[in-house]
Amino acid sequence: MVTLGEAARLPGLGKTTLARAIELARVYPFPAPAADTTVKATGPTEPLATPISTGATVALEAQIAGLREVGELLRRQLDDVREDRDRWRRQAERLALTRRPPPSRFWWRRLALSGVLLIVVA
Repeated sequence: MVTLGEAARLPGLGKTTLARAIELARVYPFPAPAADTTVKATGPTEPLATPISTGATVALEAQIAGLREVGELLRRQLDDVREDRDRWRRQAERLALTRRPPPSRFWWRRLALSGVLLIVVA
């Protein structure tokens, strides 16, 4: 009889991992292989028959071709949108670099409120 520790040491697993695997195998046992699952060669086999082009096959091929065209159209539109985005980004960066901050007019307001500044209108 082999203990759990010895059984875990042989493949290099932990005892917990091996215990969980044993529990899973107990709860969900592997199905027994069927008796007739072996492949036997009986000689030359016939080649597989090619599918006949039916109306459904032709319709599916047309649908696939249409979807490929839609895919190409979407790729071209995506490229156009990316180019527009890059163009707008460059313009925004250019405008942000050349824009100066507006002059501060806070000092006018302060003088007007304190009564120092008198506005004379003739």
